[in-house]
This record gives sequence, C-alpha cells and structure tokens, in this order.
Amino acid sequence: MDADVVVIGAGLAGLTAARHLQQQRWSVLVLEATDRVGGRVRDAALPDGGAVELGAQWVGRDHAAVHALADELGLRLVAVEEVGQHLHVDADGQVQRYTGHLPPLPECARADLGAAAALLHAGAPDLADDTAAGWLVRHVPHPDARWVFDHKVRLELCAEPGQVAAAELVRFAADLHLPTFLCADEAYRVAGGPQQLATGLAAILEPQVLRFGCPVQVVETTDRGVRVGTAAGTVSARAVVVATPLTVAARIGFAPPLPGPLDQALRRSPMGTVIKAAVYRDRSGARPGCPPALLDGLPDERHVAFATADLGVPHAGYMDGALSAGVAAAERVIRIGSRDVIAS
Repeated sequence: MDADVVVIGAGLAGLTAARHLQQQRWSVLVLEATDRVGGRVRDAALPDGGAVELGAQWVGRDHAAVHALADELGLRLVAVEEVGQHLHVDADGQVQRYTGHLPPLPECARADLGAAAALLHAGAPDLADDTAAGWLVRHVPHPDARWVFDHKVRLELCAEPGQVAAAELVRFAADLHLPTFLCADEAYRVAGGPQQLATGLAAILEPQVLRFGCPVQVVETTDRGVRVGTAAGTVSARAVVVATPLTVAARIGFAPPLPGPLDQALRRSPMGTVIKAAVYRDRSGARPGCPPALLDGLPDERHVAFATADLGVPHAGYMDGALSAGVAAAERVIRIGSRDVIAS
C-alpha cells in the first residue's frame, strides 16, 4: 500500500486530519487538486506587505481550535472592534436601527419565532423533503419572523433559503438566544492572513506527504482497503478521508456507490457564494489602490461518516469547525480501521 490513509484535500480539515494521524504513527498521503494548501482559506498579498483574505477570515472568541493552532504556530490574532448599530429593513420596507442580537420585531413575529424553534427542536416530520424557504412559508406566518431565519441562512451558508435543505434550520433554531445569532462572532483576524494556519500545518507534516495537482476521480473500496484514482494514477490505502467541500465530494465516483441518503445529502449541499470588496490605501495615504488577486450514525453499511464544517459544529466558524472536523475524522479512522471517512 502507498499509505495507511489517503486524505483528499489540503484545506484545514484535511491537513489537521493528516497531522493527527501522523501523531498516532499512521502513514498518510494528502492529495490536493490545486497547487496550494488552504482550501477555502486563501490570502492575497498587499503591495506594502500583509494580506487581504479572499476566503474565511474571522476568528471568534470561543474558536478554541484556531486560538490553539495560532499560538502553536506563533501567529498573532488582532482584535477587531465593532462599533455602531445594526440596520433592519422590515416587511413594510421600514428601516430600523438596533443593538443586540435581534431586531425590534412585533410580538406576533417573536411568537412565530418561538413556535418555529419549538417545532424544529421536536423534529418536524416534513423537514427531509423540503427546502428551508418552503418549510418557513408553511410554518412561519409572520414575514418578519421568516426574515430572521432567511437572513441566518444567508449569513451562515452564503446561499438562498430556497437552495438549502429545510433540515439546516434545526441547528439554527438552537442559536436564537445567542448574541451572535444575526451577526458572526467577528472578534479577531490573523495578522498576515489566515492561510498561514494552513501553511503552518503543512510544514509540520512529514516530507513527501503532500501531492498537488491530483484531483481525485474515483474511490473504490476493496477487501483490503481502498483504491483512490486520480488523473496521475492510482494509490492504495487502508482508509480514505475525504476533506473537500460537500459539492466537490459529490463529484467523486464511489465504488460501490454511497448509500442513497448519503449520496443525496452530498448532491443537495450547495456551494455558498460570497462577494468581497477590499479597499486598499497605501501607507502614505496618498491614493487608494487595489490588492492583487459528524454525522456519525447515518444508516449505511459502508461505514461512511461525516465530520464536516459544511454541516457545522454548533457555534463554530468555518476555520474552527474545519480543524475540529479534521481531528474527528482522524479519530474515526483510528477507531474503525479500514473504512471510508468523509470530513470537510
């Protein structure tokens, strides 16, 4: 075999899984489709030094995994001060300024929010076959209450409520009381850019572990383990960790096929869309410029498990969730041996 475990994807989840496995004396091979590490964490250099974040950037106060890794790598977290008020445009088009975690909603809207949260907590039976938008229209009468959930979906998933499964609403309902419900916990940024978290992890791995330009096409389970097919050839291992966005995982051919519910869950997970605008002013102030550019327990017979930041660790941001997902995936590989494990 080429390695004990093949990790697909060199983002934060994949790199963390690889590191954890190496710490437990498992040999690892990381296959990355692009020419860099980081995945959805990517920096662009500024002309006078420093970086602007093209992908994930915020570190919350409670993102313990990111804080610990930054400390280990000697990276500095810079506190971000938030000032001012929030703006809310209600169903009638009226603009309201407010502080706190929810806008000033009418009592009937707040009552609808509470009723929807209770229904979601109880495991509403019609979640599986609907979108978030469809479920909210049926069960949340007040438009301002629907707006709260709609905005949460856009904030967390960077997608429209009509694009995501209604089941996503369950984890949001538990957060209604949190002060960061409608505003991310944007407490810190990584000085010099968060991609340093990924490059730091990559530097810790043993030499020759990372292979770039290797998009994975097929994962075949055999009696002895798995065969992973890429455009550059095939590698074999005892187990595989798929540490890619769910939409990318859905494009991989699995043999035998994934169980139906799992396959459909992958295909129904949209890739969020975010537009970022960065305005740069050089240090002289003379002119503005522009920078360059675990769902364990799923009913399946093939022991495919999820430890995924896409599906969300409660109250964790993307980077913290990805680091935690990588450790969880590695632990599951160690626990069950030669199985398929999906992490993201």
